[in-house]
Amino acid sequence: MYFAGDPDAPDEALDYDEKYFVEQLNEGCFLSRCDIPASLFSQIIGSKGSTKKRIETETNTRITVPRQGEKGDIVVRGQSAKDVKNARRRLETIVHQARMKRDPTHFACFPLNYPTIIESSKKFKVLIVIKNRSTHIFANRKTILFILLIQFLSLGASLERVWNVLQRCG
Repeated sequence: MYFAGDPDAPDEALDYDEKYFVEQLNEGCFLSRCDIPASLFSQIIGSKGSTKKRIETETNTRITVPRQGEKGDIVVRGQSAKDVKNARRRLETIVHQARMKRDPTHFACFPLNYPTIIESSKKFKVLIVIKNRSTHIFANRKTILFILLIQFLSLGASLERVWNVLQRCG
């Protein structure tokens, strides 16, 4: 499975028309808004604006980033929808790479303290200890958790979206 902006994804794996909403303002002017956390704006801009300028030059677009302290989306404008989508894809790649370098901020996990699971884990531990002759590889815990997902969230809209999804799950 590939995500929007994945540099390893083959072109046919992603349908960019579905990933990025691009509106046509008038003949030859297209626009797309990017909901990117302000904490990642510096990654988009780069040293002395070099990253932003490179993307603008290579994709024939104009990228507007809100000033420090201002709220708002990054806006990409171009003369064709294809150029705007290419710029969006590059921005998403930068955001993804920046998030992967950060430590996880949130975990979703569920307790598995059911008697059958606890008993099975004890049997598993005995088998491993017999084979490896070592008990130090196991935590001495009575709680077993299943971690469903790990998130790299920034404050603001991304955190709010995840919270809304979790609320709907019950």
